[in-house]
Amino acid sequence: MGAQEFSTIGFGGCANSAYNSACYDANEECGHQEGYNGTISTTFGYKVVTLPSKMVEPKVFTNLILDAEGAGDEWKCPAQYRKFESWIRRTARIIEKRGPCVCFQLTGARATKVKAQYGRKGSHDKVFVYVGVAAC
Repeated sequence: MGAQEFSTIGFGGCANSAYNSACYDANEECGHQEGYNGTISTTFGYKVVTLPSKMVEPKVFTNLILDAEGAGDEWKCPAQYRKFESWIRRTARIIEKRGPCVCFQLTGARATKVKAQYGRKGSHDKVFVYVGVAAC
């Protein structure tokens, strides 16, 4: 079977509840296709990582992680992110199809912005981003 890269936002009191909620939502939206729906629900857990910088948008790190994961040793880090290269490579090696995805928490203004975008403004939920490769 194939593989599909994904990044998913999860909301909850902790990374585990947000992961479970994101998996449930993915199954409801994309179906229970015996583990081949191309979403976070086909992963086996997650590993929490801490973003190395608050100066770079999380979306940039998400894209760099997925690029590095897909290209392996052939991946060339863009010059402006070289100081994060070892972190990106280590993080990309965590991701496996039928394995864990990586998770990082958004805080402060970024979390507030995402909550507003998803209609959760004012909620006490924490915001997590899950990045990985799903079976499809």
